[in-house]
Amino acid sequence: MNSEKTSADASAVTVEYVFPAAVVDAEKTENAEAIITEKELQINLVEPQLTRIEKGGYLVLDFGRELAGGVRILAFDAGCRVRLRLGESVSETFSELGGAKPGCNDHAVRDAEVFLPSLCDQEYFQSGFRFLRIDATEKDVAIKSVAAVYKHVGYNRVGAFSCSDKVVNRIFDTAAHTVTLCMQNGLLWDGVKRDRLVWIGDMYPEFLAGFGLYKECGYARRCLDYARETTPLPGWMNTMPTYSLWWILCLKEYVYHTGDIDFLRKNRYYLDELLKIYDGYIADDGEIKTPGIFLDWPSHDTPDEKYGVRAIAKMAADAADALDVTLFYKSPYTASIKRKLAAVKGAPSEKKQAVALSLLAGYDADPALLIKDGACGMSTFMSWAILNAAHDYASPEAAAEMCRDYYGAMLKLGATSFWEDFDMQWLEGAAPVTRLSAAGEKDVHGDYGKYCYKGFRHSLCHGWSAGVINYLQTRILGVRPVQFGGLSVRVRPYAAYGDMTGIVPVAGGQVKVEVRSGRVSIEASPGIEIISD
Repeated sequence: MNSEKTSADASAVTVEYVFPAAVVDAEKTENAEAIITEKELQINLVEPQLTRIEKGGYLVLDFGRELAGGVRILAFDAGCRVRLRLGESVSETFSELGGAKPGCNDHAVRDAEVFLPSLCDQEYFQSGFRFLRIDATEKDVAIKSVAAVYKHVGYNRVGAFSCSDKVVNRIFDTAAHTVTLCMQNGLLWDGVKRDRLVWIGDMYPEFLAGFGLYKECGYARRCLDYARETTPLPGWMNTMPTYSLWWILCLKEYVYHTGDIDFLRKNRYYLDELLKIYDGYIADDGEIKTPGIFLDWPSHDTPDEKYGVRAIAKMAADAADALDVTLFYKSPYTASIKRKLAAVKGAPSEKKQAVALSLLAGYDADPALLIKDGACGMSTFMSWAILNAAHDYASPEAAAEMCRDYYGAMLKLGATSFWEDFDMQWLEGAAPVTRLSAAGEKDVHGDYGKYCYKGFRHSLCHGWSAGVINYLQTRILGVRPVQFGGLSVRVRPYAAYGDMTGIVPVAGGQVKVEVRSGRVSIEASPGIEIISD
């Protein structure tokens, strides 16, 4: 792996050339037979060797992990067109555009015929992928070298977590890799395959994860600015009223993590006007009458959805109150919002997402529903809320098991970044993403996915799934800032996975926690008060 930075700035784009970890053995995949005279791929750009793909044949390469970027190909006697297909799974590299399980070229070109000049050194595509298929469609092709061009922001990672459980360590590192991949173009995207946009609701668990990993927070400030500047009031961010509420929650997390009062002052007028507008859409009986409500896809159009949205509105009002305190200001709209929402009677009865958010917002709900059937009923977007609420209100032991089971299931299926959508029911009878499914097996990528991400449109790298970092740092490691600017931090470790150590960055520096044989040691930067009751 070679790497270079485009500038000396901490947020500069880092470019790494990642060479294939393996050639996918076509003989071990279904309905696949590659016509390849050599499978010895060159692994650096010096003294390249040749891999010949005969006309009508193909080569499938595995770069070992999900990456963001394109591919670089050095060819010898080409001078012809070849077909290139990127895939987050092996099965995606075998998919066709259109059909029952279509491949996807929306938002990023992933499947195209390209011209490969003779004696060329060319780069193609810009997307998220792990696998590459090269088809020799016109004539034999001699390839000198293939590398993935991996592009990401070179922030210095401070946050860390490790424990006695190797699966949980992989969960933390995979989630961290997911966040890193989604930091593109100076912003925090929802995903690197699609939509590659700043979806402000998706961004909340990404913020929680990013603040647990990095001291640099320029990406967060730019995202908040971008969402505000592209949404003049009375418009809704991403066209959804709920996502404007998530902006308030993201703003609070940013200000509390960084202590950036100037940024808060800059946004105070917009915040107050947004609260005023939202308050106008809430009836005295607590019914939210905005043009459409949205919690997350598994909860959409269910009876429980309104309770989850009510919880988000309450959390946003509480966040606005907390921000007001730092400015010695009191908005007249937060009290009105909370008074009206308190009139809603009933409680969520089925969806774990609504139950979790209701409890975190301070509303009554049955915490036993969170741990019913273990990790079944979880969603990647709301996993942070479900795990945190299950830990706080139901059973810390059960929450820890749910975390390991849910995210561990994706790892069992070959995940190297966490997915846009996942249900525990997918695990049974599914082939991993590293090979084609055999007879009687399900294709976990092509056969599953619902809502707007069916089949191969479903992304296997989505930032909202990285909220598990927040759970591991705040509930397992037990580090929770309790004061603006992170100068006062409560530490209550819960050693569910044996001995552990970790570092959590806060505005005033960082906190390191180590648990060995039940003994807890805490180190903090000067000026940080540790509360360990």
